[in-house]
Amino acid sequence: MTAKIFYFKDAVPSGATLHRSLQDGGTAPTAATTSTGWTAGTNAAGQSCVQNGGSKVARTSGQWGSALQPSAAPSDAIGDCWRSENLINGKFANADWTLTFRILSAASAYTGRFKLGVRIWRSADPTGAGAVEITSGRITSAATTADLSTSMVLSLPVTFTPGTEITLNNEYLFVSVGLEITSAGSGNLQDMLFRVSSSALITTSSFSNIFNTSGALPGQGSAVNGSATRFRTHSASVALAGIGSRLSGNSAKYRAHAANGVLIGKNSALSGLSVRYRQHNSTGALSGNGSAVAGSSNISLPAIPSGYFVIALYRFTPVIELSRNKPTILMTKSNPTIRLKAA
Repeated sequence: MTAKIFYFKDAVPSGATLHRSLQDGGTAPTAATTSTGWTAGTNAAGQSCVQNGGSKVARTSGQWGSALQPSAAPSDAIGDCWRSENLINGKFANADWTLTFRILSAASAYTGRFKLGVRIWRSADPTGAGAVEITSGRITSAATTADLSTSMVLSLPVTFTPGTEITLNNEYLFVSVGLEITSAGSGNLQDMLFRVSSSALITTSSFSNIFNTSGALPGQGSAVNGSATRFRTHSASVALAGIGSRLSGNSAKYRAHAANGVLIGKNSALSGLSVRYRQHNSTGALSGNGSAVAGSSNISLPAIPSGYFVIALYRFTPVIELSRNKPTILMTKSNPTIRLKAA
């Protein structure tokens, strides 16, 4: 298992209107300043405002207030989240995540101090409707300790300690963000904007994929389920590599795949007493289609060369003396042998 890397990306993910993208791995976005951020200006300590996707929230906006943000579930109407571009189906281990935000002033360097507040969610809806919170409320970065710059980018990490495994079942990951002022700036135009780059990212705990209940395990249509179909594995269109074959009951205990049948020869199988042993050749089983060593089946003998050959029979006890000119058949109960002798 390895950690997932999500890059902050200045784009709207599919299915959303104003949320911003979290790119799942791949090549990091080219470094750039986004249009998402705040003009905090001279707003007082304790003031807070949620992120607005694709916009810089004005200093005088009515969204500023004393309620620490984010304080509510995701809202695509304002774009307060960064959202995974793809559905996620898997488990994150119980270990810390690190969310590294990159911040830069654009119009005027911010001289105040601030924190970023974060909440993490999951939802099957691309807008975040019906989202379930993964964090236990708002978590924050440490407060900044220096002025921002219009030329130097500030890294602002937030650590998330889950306390348990996190499972997403075909759901999107959402990260909502808000700004909290801890010390006022000194100019009305002082602002801050998010940056995207190879350093602006989320590093999760170790992640492992999981199968959903409606999918194949691991091939289309295959499953481990019940007693009628105990073990299956996928091929192009059939189960257990042979059409209709399975491990079940006495009638067909062991089957294996060949091009057009099971157990090497078409329709052959290891089953019961009447057909105990079959073996494939180019046209059928043993010495002809459907033939077998069983009961009083006829056995074709080849031409007799010089010397002796001994063949053991398990069903009968005749002794057959064969020579080139004079075959003799003797019956005995104790010596089941065929003797082949040159004349």
